[in-house]
Amino acid sequence: MKKNLLTGLILISSLGASAQASKTFNVSNFDQLDLGSAFIIDVHPGKFKVEVEGQESDINDLEAKVSNGKLRIRYNDSDRYSNRKRVEVHITMPALKGVSFSGASRSSITGFGAENQMSVDISGASQASIEVKAKTLDVDVSGASNVTLTGNTQKFQGNISGASSFKAEGLEVSQATIDVSGASNARLYVKEKLSAEASGASRVRYRGNPSVNANTSGASSVRNE
Repeated sequence: MKKNLLTGLILISSLGASAQASKTFNVSNFDQLDLGSAFIIDVHPGKFKVEVEGQESDINDLEAKVSNGKLRIRYNDSDRYSNRKRVEVHITMPALKGVSFSGASRSSITGFGAENQMSVDISGASQASIEVKAKTLDVDVSGASNVTLTGNTQKFQGNISGASSFKAEGLEVSQATIDVSGASNARLYVKEKLSAEASGASRVRYRGNPSVNANTSGASSVRNE
């Protein structure tokens, strides 16, 4: 009898801990994103909508705020980090000009129209797949993160560091400036002009036939392939 009771209590406890729920945040008037935790994020064009799905205790602790056109999503209680499960964040918005994702996040962004300028900042062992259409594009990848970009841009500025991986063979770039350091790897496609600096056992591999200005140090290399 005691054994059956104990089994039942364990089952109830397990079911309670894994209860799933969803929540919609009433936010709008933003064109930039700042999410700083281990979220699974997907972003698409459309009317403003922010929905999260995950363990009920986690999503009830989430906070979404808009300030100066930037949507920030964070947990209120940072002390519970070790007990959290993955939370999915689904965002639709009319236009996108910048993203900052960190904290082992996984993100996918597709379908947005052209912008004059866009910024991408991915850090903290995060993974991102982003479709970009912008005249100028600024990218910062750090902390063992992995980023894949597709689309097109006229001017590209990139900083890849901290054992990160940057794959942009599917991003058509007219002019690119890139700095790769700390055992990082970068691949890109450049049509006209490439300025590349690689240090700390890093590699830059490029496609296309641009004019190239390259500086390397510390067993690093810049090569066409």
